[in-house]
Amino acid sequence: GTDYYMGIELYGGLNNDVDQFMVATPVGDPDKMVKVKPLGTATGIVGSVLSDSLIARVTDKSGNLISYVDVNFKVTKGGGQVNNTTTKTDILGQARAQFTLGTVAGENRVEATVSGYTLSETPAVFIIKGNADVPVSMVASSPTNQTGIGGQKLAQPFETTLKDKYNNAA
Repeated sequence: GTDYYMGIELYGGLNNDVDQFMVATPVGDPDKMVKVKPLGTATGIVGSVLSDSLIARVTDKSGNLISYVDVNFKVTKGGGQVNNTTTKTDILGQARAQFTLGTVAGENRVEATVSGYTLSETPAVFIIKGNADVPVSMVASSPTNQTGIGGQKLAQPFETTLKDKYNNAA
């Protein structure tokens, strides 16, 4: 198997020289993945990049952080895209990915998993609500072939719907 370590890295030194110090402690195999950010449902505008990265944390059975393990981010709903489908955890056991929302308003879903291991808690599921973009058009949504007498109500009200550039109701 692969040896994983929990570590602390410090850089910097006196007189502008660079010193490196690392303390590493062996940890167990990856066992749990949790969502770190965003904790609840995030929101964004359809077709745009979410302002914050998706962050998942990997730990062993004892809760120790696992560094340098591959995490896979996969879009499972909503048609969006992640910039890194596979990324390694950092020294805090965290893996990050940027997400671009799909172009249809509604729920987007991304799941994060660890390659090669069956975890007790997986996947980390991120839910992002895509809101419509600004309106760019207006279309009639009620019958347009009505006739009437000036100054009197039509048989049905005249209604319109605003649409964004992706044809979502805005």
